[in-house]
Amino acid sequence: MYKVSACGVRIMSGISEIWIGELRDYKYALRLDREEYPAVLVYEYDSSSTRNYLFTIKYSDQRPNWQLITRDAALTAYDLLNRGGEFTTLSFPGATIHRSVSELSRLH
Repeated sequence: MYKVSACGVRIMSGISEIWIGELRDYKYALRLDREEYPAVLVYEYDSSSTRNYLFTIKYSDQRPNWQLITRDAALTAYDLLNRGGEFTTLSFPGATIHRSVSELSRLH
């Protein structure tokens, strides 16, 4: 089941969540399960241990080594945010990263 956000991005119920720190370890990235969860919500912790939701990764097709592509895409998007950049959609082979600050802020 999908919910449509104000900006038209579909937020899925039953979405998996992952801490960005876990994706830095490629062995953890290999445990991602796209069959159980069609998308992943990536977050970081702020200084008070509150989750700060960053973006959603939605899988578009199955490719060899898709877990590592997902990991690299997430780390690229995270680096962009840490450098002061902003985006709404980034496309990678087999995955699309969506960021809607207004939608993500409602998840807290």
